[in-house]
Amino acid sequence: MSGMAFGKKRHLHFMGIGGVSMSGLARWYRADGEHVSGCDSGDSGLLDELRGEGIKIFKGHSPEHLNDVDVLVGTMAVADSEPEWVAAEASDVHAIKRIELLGELFERRVSIGVTGTHGKSTTTGMAAAIFIGCRTDPSVQIGAHLPETQGNVRFGEGAHLVAEVDES
Repeated sequence: MSGMAFGKKRHLHFMGIGGVSMSGLARWYRADGEHVSGCDSGDSGLLDELRGEGIKIFKGHSPEHLNDVDVLVGTMAVADSEPEWVAAEASDVHAIKRIELLGELFERRVSIGVTGTHGKSTTTGMAAAIFIGCRTDPSVQIGAHLPETQGNVRFGEGAHLVAEVDES
């Protein structure tokens, strides 16, 4: 699933964009030049940040959010019975889970994925700090705020990706 299908950037819509991992992916793909939007059932300071970065955020889930969307990205926290997901599966919108989109990043870079039950963010942060300190310009996806990235994502131009990967 290349971002340059027929020379056109995709429109990715993130269901549950208010989650730390989903917001990080949304930020990475926006930095990569993709058109990004999202929705979440609640509101938060993180959603305000995303709005401030120019990402259109909808409250709640609705098939109306899928206008001009190429890819719907869902999270394990959002049920497949949500109206957006059902509408995407019945249309030309490609519906994928967050882990599949993260997998796309893993194919683009020399990747290190950190998984487990405890310490994922800490271990990911330590590995990311090493790569940043070595000036390799890595990309980073982490489920926490990392001082070295000033947030939960770093869009690097280097060959490496350091990412926190959940149990999915």
